[in-house]
Amino acid sequence: GLMIYSALLATALAATAPQTTVVVPLKAVGVPAADVSILTAELRTQIGRSERYRLVTPEEMSAVDEELTRQLSGGCDEASCVAELGGALGAKFLISGQVGKLGSLYTLQLKLIDIETVAAKRTASAHAAKIESLLLKLPEVASDLLGEHPSKRQVVVNATAKVASKLLEKVTERSSAQPAAPPQPAPQPALASEEMGFLVLRTSYRPPATLLVGVGLRLGRRFSANAAVGSGPEDNDTTTLWEVDYEVALIGSQTRGGRLGFTMLYRNWSWGQGSASEPQTGSDLGAGAVAGFRHVLPSKLVFDVHMSAGFVSSETLEGGVTSSQRGVRLINGGISLGWSPF
Repeated sequence: GLMIYSALLATALAATAPQTTVVVPLKAVGVPAADVSILTAELRTQIGRSERYRLVTPEEMSAVDEELTRQLSGGCDEASCVAELGGALGAKFLISGQVGKLGSLYTLQLKLIDIETVAAKRTASAHAAKIESLLLKLPEVASDLLGEHPSKRQVVVNATAKVASKLLEKVTERSSAQPAAPPQPAPQPALASEEMGFLVLRTSYRPPATLLVGVGLRLGRRFSANAAVGSGPEDNDTTTLWEVDYEVALIGSQTRGGRLGFTMLYRNWSWGQGSASEPQTGSDLGAGAVAGFRHVLPSKLVFDVHMSAGFVSSETLEGGVTSSQRGVRLINGGISLGWSPF
């Protein structure tokens, strides 16, 4: 009677003792091997949490010979490999499987093999649109494969993984549905030739024989501002003047080619310096229309011709007497040749 009781007790202990299980590397079918290695590591983690199955660690598996290691890398589904592995490691069960891709769907297929009978005891599988989702589904798949009811903690983990998997696939679908952003144009230099430019050492010849030397600044394609000084002989007398003006191109541009637009000018002048007669000084303020043409040579020389006319208000001082004159007449004009570094 005692012997029968002892035999039954040993059988019961053997039934309740953790079953030694080895997880061989998952086989990669059309997917990156590095990703499958991560899934294999996570599967071993989940099997290691089981109370009914004892995981054979990778360190213990390092004891197998070179030939068996080669077979393991192929998935170890052959009966000879399973039997040899059971003998080498003393394992009761073997878990093998593969990760593949069919179209845009990733699949995970697992088998729990009884090494003694070389028969699949259970199978489990999962499918997902992203390989990351398979990682989130592994806790539930491992529980199904081992035939265990998950603990309350594992239930929460599985539910969280399901939600995370759904969110991941939603985000992936949304990002793939959005059109790719158009390429951004390369940033332009702050002083691009089409935006800013200088006319330096500008010389203009305007009747009556007054030579002006000045500078000009182009602001964008529409605006320009200029300043100039000059002098010239007239009937053995000397005329000196300085002026500032700006232009707005309404048709065409300030960069090159023809232009029509609006201009304003202020000029201060003196006449008769060094002569026997009474010298005159005065100023002009004008606003009106301007027409011009600008040509840029390859050497960065700029040739410009323009003429403007409109309303002009003039003040003249002669012999201590000031006189005023207002009317429509020529405001400005001439031919310029300058150099632009932009």
